Amino acid sequence: MESGIWNLEFGIWISESWILESGIYGIPNPKSKIPNPLGVFMFEHREHENALLFSLRWTARLASVVCLAIIFLFFAGEGIDFSAVRPVEYVGLLFFPLGVMIGLVLAWREELAGGAVAVISIVAFYLIYGALLSGRLWQGWGFLPFLIPGVLFLIYGFQSRFAHGRPIERGA
Repeated sequence: MESGIWNLEFGIWISESWILESGIYGIPNPKSKIPNPLGVFMFEHREHENALLFSLRWTARLASVVCLAIIFLFFAGEGIDFSAVRPVEYVGLLFFPLGVMIGLVLAWREELAGGAVAVISIVAFYLIYGALLSGRLWQGWGFLPFLIPGVLFLIYGFQSRFAHGRPIERGA
């Protein structure tokens, strides 16, 4: 009989070759034809991803978590009274924080699209809400740090897409 382990939870014998072929139990096998029940290994390098791109992706992700936490803490601490918001201010809320949050969350899966949504939302906040609706372009420095993760996601997206002439394979 082939070596393997007895899975007590399901009461089945799992052969060693199936474990190694499938990539379960933390042993990923990118050439496996057996679907991995644990899904994509989030902390793994992607195909054709060097250490710099891996670091860039995770720096962008950590920066996005910090930005999202700041936004959530701001709203949890200060709250928002929608009855006190003027209709023209809803345009500003559409871009910041809503557009930025959507972009940063989307960027965890699709770096290029999510980074673009986040950066465009900040730029639109300054241009549309700032210049057209409030009469002054400059809305202060407070919103510019939220550009950092979006720009990092864009850099990662372009670098990974054009490093080998095709997008990096995700493994799922």
